[in-house]
Amino acid sequence: MGPIRLEDPLYPGESRKVNVAFIDVKELREKLIVGQEWRIQEGGHIVGKGIITNIGTLID
Repeated sequence: MGPIRLEDPLYPGESRKVNVAFIDVKELREKLIVGQEWRIQEGGHIVGKGIITNIGTLID
């Protein structure tokens, strides 16, 4: 529930740490904990998985 912006392409089988800016809704905020995994999708197609390793602060 937030865009993932990559400066360089990421190909199948590769991994990388990236910053993700999630939308700020209470129901999602409660689920954002270090270690939590989630699906990365393009539309209805699952293209990868993410794991929360760090939680920063909100940016206006």
